[in-house]
Amino acid sequence: MTTPTTTRTVAVAVDGSDANRAALDWAVMHAEAAGADLLVVTVAEPYEVIGPYVPEISPTEYLEPVVRAAVEKARETLPAERVKTSLTLGHPVPVLQELSASYDVLVLGKRGLGAFGRLVMGSTSIAVAGRSSAPVVVVPDGWEAQSRLDAPVVVGVDVDKDHTAGLRFAFELAKARNVDLKAVQVWEPHPALTADSQVYLTAFDDWVAASGAEFKTRLKEMATDFPDVVVEVVQVIGQPARHLLEEASQAQALVLGRDAKERLSGFSLGSVARGVLHHSDVPVAVIPA
Repeated sequence: MTTPTTTRTVAVAVDGSDANRAALDWAVMHAEAAGADLLVVTVAEPYEVIGPYVPEISPTEYLEPVVRAAVEKARETLPAERVKTSLTLGHPVPVLQELSASYDVLVLGKRGLGAFGRLVMGSTSIAVAGRSSAPVVVVPDGWEAQSRLDAPVVVGVDVDKDHTAGLRFAFELAKARNVDLKAVQVWEPHPALTADSQVYLTAFDDWVAASGAEFKTRLKEMATDFPDVVVEVVQVIGQPARHLLEEASQAQALVLGRDAKERLSGFSLGSVARGVLHHSDVPVAVIPA
């Protein structure tokens, strides 16, 4: 039996698309492992009536069957009293951002439907992940929640930022799933350096001695709270997004930290996180400091 994490409510946005079915499956599995309640969230975008035509049903009525189907699916795994719903009229990004402040994890699909059913397109997921005050997990279209139960959790951490919360989330997820944790640190050298130069090799050695040592120290400190989690440390040279995607290609989830000050700058995700979210074939968790 897995040990529950500190999560108590998992919110998942649904719209009936394939992408959101994958997100729902992931959220249900996470809620079950965490001993958490599940909130099924649906955001109905208002539409403008042009000319004499009056739609037969409102946006919220249009999505009520989607909510019922999601609840029925979730209750195949979770007790009925642990599955709740929220159907809101509004625009997805601000509504989901506001909702995230009240719950422990928000799970989104990577793509969604168009027209009335549109909820979570890629840009919406990334926008919410960049602004949310809670962890956001973005699940790609077609992901099978049961496909990699034994695969590790991968976490990427920048020691120059406060990613303690991201590390803790990754450790908790690995503990709940009873799998190993792979901690990845990528050094991106200055473009002026060439791979066959002695300066390049010396710079890498210096990086491992300084930043790399600090990275391992942070992991060791965090690992004291999770003695049963086996940690593998990977330190590589190159483009961070590419290497993170490669290291996570066979994982069950990739966890990224997000600096607190980034949220204050508007659209806050850096190029690495955006690149990973766009191209990842595995669920990506973005954790604010």
